[in-house]
Amino acid sequence: MSHVHSTTFHVNITPQPQSGSQVHVQQSPIALCNLGYNMLIELSTASAFLKPGTSTIRNTISVWGHFDTGAGITTIDQSLAQHLGLNPIGQSNIRTANGNAQTNNYAADVSFVNSKLNSFQNLRISSCNFSWVQFSKCNC
Repeated sequence: MSHVHSTTFHVNITPQPQSGSQVHVQQSPIALCNLGYNMLIELSTASAFLKPGTSTIRNTISVWGHFDTGAGITTIDQSLAQHLGLNPIGQSNIRTANGNAQTNNYAADVSFVNSKLNSFQNLRISSCNFSWVQFSKCNC
């Protein structure tokens, strides 16, 4: 069974636009946090970069992840990539709720906290600037 979420809303514009004018309406992506599935995940430095006998440190952090079934690549905030000390391995052009962006790609290990889901090692992920999203309003 699938569920479709739809929202009807009306927009009142004062003063009225001239006849033939185009009006663009954007909805905040904050509401998307409340749709779909959110889960605690653990992000770590990619296993591929952990070489025996080197001083590479495995950085790990637990964060809430939102599963976006329409996404083409897993994306994290740029500040999270910096916090983990991830090194760029390439770039991608991605489409976000805030428009198109050229972003850095990284490799990371991803596991799902308190879950039987399989972990991913050396997963290619992308980064984006999510500073425009007010996550504190997200009921994740």
